[in-house]
Amino acid sequence: PDGADGGRGIEHLTKRIWRLAKNAEPESDRKTLFLDLGPVKPHERGFMSMTPHPNFRENRKYYLFDRGVEGVKDNVQILERESAPDCRRDSGRASRVILNVPQVTSGHFGGWLEFGPDGFLYVSLGDSGPQEDPNGNSQNRGLLLGKMLRIDVDHREDGKAYAVPADNPFLGQAGMPPEIWAIG
Repeated sequence: PDGADGGRGIEHLTKRIWRLAKNAEPESDRKTLFLDLGPVKPHERGFMSMTPHPNFRENRKYYLFDRGVEGVKDNVQILERESAPDCRRDSGRASRVILNVPQVTSGHFGGWLEFGPDGFLYVSLGDSGPQEDPNGNSQNRGLLLGKMLRIDVDHREDGKAYAVPADNPFLGQAGMPPEIWAIG
């Protein structure tokens, strides 16, 4: 937030995000805590990336790619959070889970998310491993794993915390999650 791009100022394993202020005089540079959701619980993996909403200054929303454990399963969660009115720290309100994707193993999570010029959120998910994707998760058209997703976080549909853009390329194809934007 406040000009941060895709992960600067994130401490992955502590679940802390820092606001970094660069000044003309290096000795006056500042680092202030923006968010602290830590410490990471046993077997959790922590944040991978963050991105502000395109209208961050107005709606104060930002998004996190988080890796965690639900029950005994590793999972990836895309979380929506909100900053305080001054946009210099998190509001302290609970996260809203936008997307939760169970993993097959404890590796290959992916981890990038960013808003495109179209205003939709793009999410890269890893194949979930193991090495060299022997289960073919990336090529399995029925899974979100190993894909680039594209979702609309400004709307909701079908009981989900997001909508699927009407021009997603696999929308309406039998057996394929409509969130998929690209297969890798």
